Amino acid sequence: DGSTEAVAGIEAFLRRPHPYVAIDTETTGVSWGDVVRTVQIGDSEDGWVIPAAFDQIIAHVVRSVPKFIAWNMAFDAVHLSRVAHLPFDTVIAKMRDTAVLAGVLDPRAEHQGGVGRGLKPWAIRLCGEGAGVFEDERKRYFRKAGVSWENCDWRTPILVRYAGSDPVL
Repeated sequence: DGSTEAVAGIEAFLRRPHPYVAIDTETTGVSWGDVVRTVQIGDSEDGWVIPAAFDQIIAHVVRSVPKFIAWNMAFDAVHLSRVAHLPFDTVIAKMRDTAVLAGVLDPRAEHQGGVGRGLKPWAIRLCGEGAGVFEDERKRYFRKAGVSWENCDWRTPILVRYAGSDPVL
């Protein structure tokens, strides 16, 4: 929300040692030109959802963390570069793609008996069925409210939980 308290919480998160920091974006769609709604960072314990309007905070986060992990990093790097007003090369050089690593572990699609290429199926496989709860909530909310990422109020608690869970997963 941009409050002093929220910014202080993100700063405290950035100062703590982490085995990794994950980064993710929620956009109005899945095309390269779509608009960023939020940027999320997190580790296995905490997830932070930062509205795209807080571009200076996002830029600070990207500059402050030496290495990120991201699922499908090229997509997120394009959007992070744009919203943080940082060169694409600077952003992508800080990222490691967990989707590629998962594909090395099991390159098979779901219909071939593999896990597939999605973050949620991998999270469910590695973390248990509870990893899919927020995705299920988001889908139900979108259906019931008749919205999508393009026109939803991202501040809806269900959507904040969903977005914040991605870097944690």
